Amino acid sequence: MHIIVTRPEADAADLMQQLRGLGHTVVSSPLLTMRPTPVALQLDGVQAVIATSRNALRAISETPHLDKLQRLPLFVVGPASARLARELGFTDVTAGDRGARELATAVAQSSSAAGGAMLYLSGDEMAFDMPSALVETGFDVRRQVVYEAVQASQLPEAVRADIRDGKADAVVLMSPRTAKLFGKLTVDAGVAEQARGIVHLCLSPAVASAVGTSAKRVMVADRPSSEEMLALVKELASNHP
Repeated sequence: MHIIVTRPEADAADLMQQLRGLGHTVVSSPLLTMRPTPVALQLDGVQAVIATSRNALRAISETPHLDKLQRLPLFVVGPASARLARELGFTDVTAGDRGARELATAVAQSSSAAGGAMLYLSGDEMAFDMPSALVETGFDVRRQVVYEAVQASQLPEAVRADIRDGKADAVVLMSPRTAKLFGKLTVDAGVAEQARGIVHLCLSPAVASAVGTSAKRVMVADRPSSEEMLALVKELASNHP
């Protein structure tokens, strides 16, 4: 199959390599570029750290705060984030195997609100409002924006041509924001109708919801992880002519 991967370059490399290893033609079309933002973290009274994106971990990896952060329990989503966290020197890592909403439940169940504040490392936009979810259960949450996601202004010419010429079979979408942006950019490029025929492979129901009417066929991973997205591709390929 011919697959468009919309992840930022740092996140896309492993997935693209695995897809090529399965015999697929893969083209990169990163819709977001991640840029770290200056941080001055307030760690006094913090009992644990939460990061629902590997981009947040990368953003703090070069800061002078890393040494202190490593000493705190860390909650992340998925095995890939857990691996990166351990590579960065975190030792007490809890990885949720579904999504941010389920991770909020795990944090509340395994921690005490009286134990101190939760430090939530995030981007400039949140697909799920982690702070509000934890505040509702009595936690003090400090949200710190450590990176911003800059949107692409257009699809690469090669990707526009693949869509226009009917070469693309599927597109990988990992967040509601990228799902909406992909739809917008296909409209801007004049290939929206052709793009509707591409199978939209979505990380979660929230991503699928963001696709809306932009696709005739949407497939959703059982769990929000790269491993499950690969399983989705294999399922699609098994029925592909």
